[in-house]
Order: sequence, then C-alpha cells, then structure tokens
Amino acid sequence: MSVTVPIVDNQDIRLRTDIVEPHPPGTIEVIIEGTVTITGALLGQFEATTLEPVAVELVVDESESVTVDLRKDGRLRLETIDIGIEPPDTGDLVPDGDALESPVSSLSDSASDPGLDPKPEPGVIAFTVEGVIEGVSPATIDDLTRSDRQPTLESITFAVEESISSDGGRADDIVAEFSLLGYGIIVKRSGTVTIGTRSGWIGESTSPP
Repeated sequence: MSVTVPIVDNQDIRLRTDIVEPHPPGTIEVIIEGTVTITGALLGQFEATTLEPVAVELVVDESESVTVDLRKDGRLRLETIDIGIEPPDTGDLVPDGDALESPVSSLSDSASDPGLDPKPEPGVIAFTVEGVIEGVSPATIDDLTRSDRQPTLESITFAVEESISSDGGRADDIVAEFSLLGYGIIVKRSGTVTIGTRSGWIGESTSPP
C-alpha cells in the first residue's frame, strides 16, 4: 500500500518556507517549514505502521513536474528537524479534511468506521525540516535546473508497511520522537515515520514522557 501527501492546494498543510535547491552533480537540498493538521481518525488508519518515503514530486514550472524516486534515483537524509504541537485554529480547519491521499484505500471513508470517533479533535504539528536527497541522477538534476524557476514541493509518496514491535536501528538514526492525539510517533533520519498504538509508545504499553 502507498499513500501520497499532496502539498499544493492542501488546506491541511501550510508551508511558510519551501526551498528546493538542486546542486549538480547529484544533490537536492530541501528546507521546509510550516504546519500540518491531523485528526485522530487519520492516525488510527496508520496505527502500528511504518511510512517510508519512496518518491518526491517537484514542480519545475506551471506545466512540468519531476518525480524523484527515492528507491532508485536518490536517498533522503534529514539533517535537522524541529517539531512542535500547536493548538488548532478551528476557524482554519477543514471539516473531515485529511492531509493524505491513497490510491489503494480511501482515507475519507474513516468517518464511517464505527470504531473511530467521527469528530476527533485535530492536532496541529508545527515543523521545520532541513535535509538533502543524495545520489540523484544527472538527468534528473538537469530536468530540475532547466527552468529559471526554483523547484517547489508538489507531493510526497510513502510506502506503508506493518511495523514490528521494536523499531530497530541505531538510536542516533532517530531525529524526532513525540506524541500526538495519544499516538507515539518516531521520525528517523531516512524520513521514515513510525506510528505506535494509541495511548502507547513504539513497542511499549505506556505513554511517552
């Protein structure tokens, strides 16, 4: 299963900074800052799963976009990430809005699931992320630098897999750990996001401090 996070015209994601700078021969520098609104029902859809970024779509101009395949044509590495939880501005929220789109399963159907709260209180994550995509092919860099306009983020696609009880990996691979709406969330340097069980931390039965 895969899910795509649209960036452009997504009312649940607001970017204040969106810097994408290709550097020949094979590196793309990325700096983004903004907020994302998430509901408990949406997190419930991904409870106990791991989301691995597999593709980034970049807008070059109004009529052209370039997709970077993170499994074949690049590797994402997060350099720094700052996460904060903000109270939602209810006047700005879109009812039943989800920040994710899935070609396999419709996340908008979550409101009809009797096991989920039909009106969950949303959470707002404020974030600043700096990272690089390394090992990008020269052809892709050429496509991104062909226009005088600086590329911007169009969407990010994640592969969704069932997570194991222990997240594994070295401790220094983890760049952020936080809790949102009762779910423990871990972000690793590779951009992989692991969502724990509700009211529990990854592989634990108690909430994080």
